[in-house]
Amino acid sequence: MHGGQALSRPSLFWRLTRLGNRVVRGPLVVFPLVALLVLGLPSRLFGEGGSRALAQSSRAELTQPVTLTTLYWPPFTGADLPEGGTSTEIVRRSLKIAGLATAVSFLPWRRAVDMTKMGYVDAVFPVYGANDRNCVLSHPFQASILGFVERVEAPVFWKTMDDLTHRTIGVVKGYLNGKTFDGAVAQGKLTVESVLTDVMNLRKVEAGRLDLAVIDRDLLDFLLNDNPETKDLAGQLRFNARALEVKSLYACFHDSKRGNLLRQAFNEGLAVIKVQAATESKAKAN
Repeated sequence: MHGGQALSRPSLFWRLTRLGNRVVRGPLVVFPLVALLVLGLPSRLFGEGGSRALAQSSRAELTQPVTLTTLYWPPFTGADLPEGGTSTEIVRRSLKIAGLATAVSFLPWRRAVDMTKMGYVDAVFPVYGANDRNCVLSHPFQASILGFVERVEAPVFWKTMDDLTHRTIGVVKGYLNGKTFDGAVAQGKLTVESVLTDVMNLRKVEAGRLDLAVIDRDLLDFLLNDNPETKDLAGQLRFNARALEVKSLYACFHDSKRGNLLRQAFNEGLAVIKVQAATESKAKAN
């Protein structure tokens, strides 16, 4: 899943606006079909009947709500976050523009990926890439700054993976951590310890059992400042000065006729959001 130079903070490619619907806590969240009025959009993107992808496809393929899986990965995703997190809001909005209802399940990451791979659900998000997941990627809709968490009193200075060969580094089981890092691990250059959650890694770094742990920058910020379970670590841990990678985030749709139609509809809805954001940004600049 989800990871050098110091990088600027924002991870969103565009600003989001609230829709009023909220994601409620629970294993399965169903969102009703809601019409979204889009003003001033190019006619080549949408006609009166909805998205071009839907108009040109067999409607029978898309009569059921779009089933999606994700994980608890704040601020991007989480059943208890406003709109289900920033990623969930973008995905729901993109599909809603295409006239599609959505059903979102918040699951452990490995299970979320496997359900899409086996075709039990339509898509999983947010992902860094497809790899062996038997799914097809959407256009990118966000970015993740991937790097390390370290102890404030024990900073780690590095430029290449060779500088980390004598370090013990925490990772989360099932997550992708960038080609450079994962490649070095595969070659046996790095010593890593795998755990089930990012919170477990934070505790191990704080206790000195790990030198570093791989983590998204926005997630670390959330855990240190907004999560009651880990706010006590705010003065002890920080994001390492050098990032591993800036990774694009995607929705990954099951590789089937329906999945490819949904991906096309999602991409067209996403394009509308970008047009809206660009128009709004231009208006504010003037």
